[in-house]
Amino acid sequence: RDVERSRGLGDVYKRQNTTWVTFNFFDRFDWLSVFFTFLSEPDLVDPVWKFVRRVPPPDFGRVARCNQVHSSKICIIDNSSNINKLCEEHLCCDGLLTDICDIPLEIRTADCVPVFLVDGRKRVIGLVHCGWRGVASFVHLEALRLIISHFGSHPEDIWLHLGPSIGKASYEVGNEVISAFQGRYSFGADGRLNLKKLIIKEVIEKFHIPLKHIAFFPFDTYRENYLSSYRRDGKSFRVMRSLMMIKSS
Repeated sequence: RDVERSRGLGDVYKRQNTTWVTFNFFDRFDWLSVFFTFLSEPDLVDPVWKFVRRVPPPDFGRVARCNQVHSSKICIIDNSSNINKLCEEHLCCDGLLTDICDIPLEIRTADCVPVFLVDGRKRVIGLVHCGWRGVASFVHLEALRLIISHFGSHPEDIWLHLGPSIGKASYEVGNEVISAFQGRYSFGADGRLNLKKLIIKEVIEKFHIPLKHIAFFPFDTYRENYLSSYRRDGKSFRVMRSLMMIKSS
C-alpha cells in the first residue's frame, strides 16, 4: 500500500511490432539505460501514465542474457569475467549483476516478475527473473545478498522496480504452489497469489530496503493485450524483454 506505483513511462519508441519503453522511476540515474518491451503501444486510461517523448532505444550490441531455469542462481559479471564468452553463451541462471559499463543485461518474461535492481551509489545493476519457483527458492533475496556481499552495496542505496507481471486477480494457483509458500504467504479461499506483494514484503523484511526506493508496474499481463502472458496466450505467447546497462558516458 505504501510502495510507489510507477508514475509514468519515460522514453517510448516503436520498432516494427515492438514498443520499447523506459520507466521514469530511474530518471534519477543519468548513467543508467533501462528498457522494457511491450507487444504494442498501450492505450492506458490511468491519468498518471503518459508518454514523454519518442526516441530510439540504443544499439545494445552484445548482450548478457540468462538461460532462465526458474532457479535461485544469480550470475555476477565483473572484471574477472570473460565478457565476450558470456555474451555469446546464455548463462544458466535467473539473475545477473554487474558493475561493468556497456554490458547490457537481459531477461525475458511473460507473466513472471522482472525485478530491476540499482545501487545508485556504487553504480551496480541487476536483473532478476522471478517466477513462482524462483521466488519459492528465494531468488530475489539471493540477488540482494550478492549485491551486498560481492559489491559492498548498502540497503539504503538500493532501488528496486518490479516490472509487468501477472496480477493476483488472474493468478489462481494449485496445491503445488500453495505448499511451496506455506508459512510465507496467506492464500485466500480463491487460492490466488500476488507475487509482487510477496517479493516486496520479503525484501523489506530481510534487507530493510527503504519503501521510497521500491516501485512496481501496476498493470496485469494477463488482462492487458499489449503485454505478453503465457497463461493467456499459451504456446503462441511472445516474450517481453527487460534490459539494463551502465552507460560509460
